[in-house]
Amino acid sequence: AVHPYTLTNQFPLIEVDVGLAAPIPLLVDSGQPVTYVTEEIFDQLDDGAPRLYGWVYETQYGFDEGFVSRLPTLAFGDDVLEELEVVVLPTDHHMDFLLEASGVVIDGFLGNTVLDRYLLGINGIDSTFELWPLEGGWIDDDRWIRVGIEPAWRDGSFVVEFLLWPSHAQEQGIAVDDVILAIDGVDTAGLELAEVHTALRGTAGETRTLSMDGAQGTYEVEVQVQDLLPY
Repeated sequence: AVHPYTLTNQFPLIEVDVGLAAPIPLLVDSGQPVTYVTEEIFDQLDDGAPRLYGWVYETQYGFDEGFVSRLPTLAFGDDVLEELEVVVLPTDHHMDFLLEASGVVIDGFLGNTVLDRYLLGINGIDSTFELWPLEGGWIDDDRWIRVGIEPAWRDGSFVVEFLLWPSHAQEQGIAVDDVILAIDGVDTAGLELAEVHTALRGTAGETRTLSMDGAQGTYEVEVQVQDLLPY
């Protein structure tokens, strides 16, 4: 399958069909772990999908708070992706002004929650992406069944980068920047980030015992595994 793109001031832009009267332009960005759309677009499509708050979109130029939800459909190449997870950003997010100053007008960013489903080639002569779907890809359909924190490696420790809510983790008083010392008695020192992610996932209703270090000192808390973004 192929999908055409255009280069605007060296930024690759594509148009995707999300069910509106006209396609929307997205900037293709393989450096983004998720796909982003603006609130202006999402509000026209919102069918009551759950909203998971706490995500932060950050670059060297600034940051914006957003929420995770699902788009009913997004057509890419020959595929129609249904109930696609996206992060919804303020329409006037901090990159909007900078991009518009470069002549780039977009409604969001196409990130790896779409791109990693494909082996992706670029045909510069025809200005098309060539797409070969990956069977299963890396996409884990259960990745939102987890404890409501997003870990990150920072300054030699695993910390809470995002506290996602509504969630049991929020109710239990965990805070952004708290250090994750251990999960179910297993010291996180020496673990890879992927292993920490895996340890925080499971079956809805299970619990994880987290040993943490926060502003008030060390503490231990039991947190439920939840389906944070149900279909």
